[in-house]
This record gives sequence, C-alpha cells and structure tokens, in this order.
Amino acid sequence: MTAVLNLEYKDWNPELSTQDQLVAAEALEAGSILFLPELSFKFDPTELPLLEMAPTSSKNIGFNAQKQRVSGIDCAEKETKALEAMMTRYTEEAKKLVLSLFPKYEAMQTGLTSLRTVEAEGRKAASFRKDDTRLHIDAFPSRPTGSRRLLRVFCNINQTDAPRVWQAGESFENVAMKFLPKAQQYSTLLATLRNVVGITKTFQTHYDSIMLKLHHLMKADMEYQRDVSKRECSFPPGSVWIVFSDQVSHAVVSGKQMMEQTFYLPVDSMYHPDTSPLHVLERLTGKHLV
Repeated sequence: MTAVLNLEYKDWNPELSTQDQLVAAEALEAGSILFLPELSFKFDPTELPLLEMAPTSSKNIGFNAQKQRVSGIDCAEKETKALEAMMTRYTEEAKKLVLSLFPKYEAMQTGLTSLRTVEAEGRKAASFRKDDTRLHIDAFPSRPTGSRRLLRVFCNINQTDAPRVWQAGESFENVAMKFLPKAQQYSTLLATLRNVVGITKTFQTHYDSIMLKLHHLMKADMEYQRDVSKRECSFPPGSVWIVFSDQVSHAVVSGKQMMEQTFYLPVDSMYHPDTSPLHVLERLTGKHLV
C-alpha cells in the first residue's frame, strides 16, 4: 500500500540539506505521500467568506495563474479579485515549497489552482468516471499531459476541525499489471482527430490513452474497489500533502474547504525517471509510448 512520509516543516520555503531533499524526492517518486502536518496557509480575515462560496457547475473554483482568470463561479467583481489574489498567493507558496524540497524540479510548469468548498462526502457525481470517492489515478480526458507528471500540492483549509480523508491504494505497477491488458488499444488517427476538433487541448499520446483507460477501468470495477488493499489517510486542518497523483491510487472519502495546486513535471527532470508511470508502462508493454 501507499506509504506516507511525515515532514516537520512549518514554512513554505524551508531550508533543507541536500540529503533531506534526496530522501524526500526518493519517497515521493517511489509513490509515497509527503505529509506536512504543521504547514498551514494563512488567510486575511476578509478572505474567509470566500471559503463558503459554492462553485456554479463543478466541484472546483478554478484559477489559471498564467491568464489570471477565475472560473467555475459566478460572483461580483470584488469577490473575483479577492479570489484571484488569494489563489495567486497559494500558487506562489506551493511553488516555493516544491522547489525548496526538490530543486531539480525547476523545469516544472504551473497548472491550474483549485479551491474546493463543497463537502466531498455524499456529493453526487455526474458519472462513475467523475466519482472521486472511487480509487483512481489521475488522468484527464481533455488535458493530455504528453508524458509529464502530475504533481499536486493539497492544503486542508477547513475552518473547523474536520479532516480531509483519503483512501490510498496499491502501487502504480500493481494497478497497471491488473488493468493494462484492457487498456492498450490506441489509434494515432483518432487522437489527431480529437485534437483537431477540440475534444482534447493537446495531442493524446499512447501513454495518455493508457493512463485515461486505467483511470476509467479502476473506477468501473466495483469488485476491485471493494477488495483491493487500501489505507485511510486523514489530513487535518492546517496541513499540507504532496503527491504524484498520476502514480498514487487515491479516493476522497470526506472533507470540505481545500486548496490544490497542480504542476506539470517533465519526466527527465525527475531524480529517478525510471519510477515514472511512463517508464513503468513502457517496461510492461515493451513499447515506446510517446
């Protein structure tokens, strides 16, 4: 099952020795969750009402740092500007944290920032594929990564004492060995057409195709969901956890009010590229997938 490594840092820009950086990187890239139980995100009192705002059409209020644009909510200009400022600050803090821990990751690209204000427990998903209470690895239909890693920095910002509760499952290699036989079919022509007509924002590689199918197959298999070994992870308010969500099998059990920052990391910027899902899948299939 997924391991959890505790890091006792209280600063978003901690000073680490080279040895501490290497230990953290080895754990993260091997598929562990890095847990910082005493690292909190600070709010201005005027920002607290933003944590109660409900998204209009999804589970997230999103923020694109490159475009400085908030999405997923309909609110007045004053609230929009406040959300932009708060989420920009979280993006900057998360980036400082990652680069302090993993200086080799300097080539990573900043993805979307999310503010989740809705209670996860009991939330009705539009389909089983969007049901994050089922164990899955992250892969997105419209946003292929090419081969880049999905590195995510989560923070429980709940203003009560409610934890964010996850289940974490088995290793990526075990997931792949179980579901890969049903996930290998791929058409370059279809991938090109999806990109041309705008179904995908970028070209979907064979690797992207397999990852998305693994995501769907895991969520569809209720026997697997019931029987696979898993551990419960409870992240209290005022804590942070870092994970490669394309590698760690996870499900959300409960929790309200959380911020998340996604970074895209090139595989060749890793300390140990051989542990990446890309190289695991290429070894198991005997094919080049990008």
